[in-house]
Amino acid sequence: MKINVMSWNTNLFEYGNKLKNGKEKNIDASQFYEKINVIKGHLEKDNAIAILQEIPYKSNIDWKDHPLFTEFKKLFAGENGYEIIYIKSNENQIKMTVVLAKAKNNLIEQFEELGSNIYIPFKVKSQNLNILGVHAHHASELRKWLEENKQFIPDIIIGDFNAGNYKKDKNDDKISENRKDYLSLTEGYIDLVQGKETTKYHTQIDHILFRNQKEFYTRYNYRNCNVEDSICCSDHYPIYCTIESIEAE
Repeated sequence: MKINVMSWNTNLFEYGNKLKNGKEKNIDASQFYEKINVIKGHLEKDNAIAILQEIPYKSNIDWKDHPLFTEFKKLFAGENGYEIIYIKSNENQIKMTVVLAKAKNNLIEQFEELGSNIYIPFKVKSQNLNILGVHAHHASELRKWLEENKQFIPDIIIGDFNAGNYKKDKNDDKISENRKDYLSLTEGYIDLVQGKETTKYHTQIDHILFRNQKEFYTRYNYRNCNVEDSICCSDHYPIYCTIESIEAE
């Protein structure tokens, strides 16, 4: 069995919200549907899973359901053939991580109600494969989450870590601790897109960590690891990989 995985920070929450500078960013429908088409295109692949960051939930202008969230739900509702996992940590969150798959494939299942609006632990059911979709603020936060939720041991950690094993040309001391925490976080894993820039800002902060253990390699392999830097409608590029079940071959 082959599982086609995508992770992407969509940057959708900015539209229709008030930003840190106090300005409101108008909803751009063309940008929204361009991103939706990328997501739907991926989900047409065999056994496809999409892990998406910065999907809007509430508008911080009126604290009602964000209009893009309403449209997102409509497009990916169960009756439209998709299975969707997201977690409401509180009623006033403005963005969240979302996991999507085709419902007919019966692929994904949330893990025992763990998680939050930014951490989504789930299983690929037929493979008993544990995946953690993330949008961490920094590496130490993710390390803390893993330490506090030891009942979930991820085989794959994928998403926006806001950290990486890279140095800045200037003021590198500002990220040095975050880099050390990231390197500690990766112990026992291999980064399938290591060294590839994943944002327009030339940083490497989106990752696919694959458990680096002999027993795991007897069951799974990876192929087609890629950062798709030709898709420029977000400040992050989508990252992809194919996970192959060796036992099923």
